[in-house]
Amino acid sequence: LKDLNKMSAFIGRVASHMGYDVTHQQGSAFASVYMHGDGAGYQFEDVLADLQSKDSPWFNRSADARCVADRNATQEAVEKAIMWGCAQLGKTGHSCSDINSACHSAFQKGDWVFSRYYQSLRKDANALKQCNFGGAAVFSS
Repeated sequence: LKDLNKMSAFIGRVASHMGYDVTHQQGSAFASVYMHGDGAGYQFEDVLADLQSKDSPWFNRSADARCVADRNATQEAVEKAIMWGCAQLGKTGHSCSDINSACHSAFQKGDWVFSRYYQSLRKDANALKQCNFGGAAVFSS
């Protein structure tokens, strides 16, 4: 992307998906760093590494960010992801039989399963990798 506004919007969407609070000013400043470079240091992986840096001056992790079911996903995709998530949680000693009785819809159950799975990964969690569930989940605040 060679347009600062489009790059800022793109970076903002990625950062938001990773659970960061973003302001337009921060997003524009961050995007401008990557606008005119190419080659090593200016690839998508470099953008992600900079976003995930604990010392990043660009964004702050939202205290409210959680791995939840993506409301744009189909119910079938969420249900399939819940089955996979429950199987993974079972390997860590957790059980999906503990799903809160207030969770009536597949999306609410997905919120419960996906957030617990993501929390079980602790410091090794990567929002773009472990909070995807085949497109059925998103890390958001």
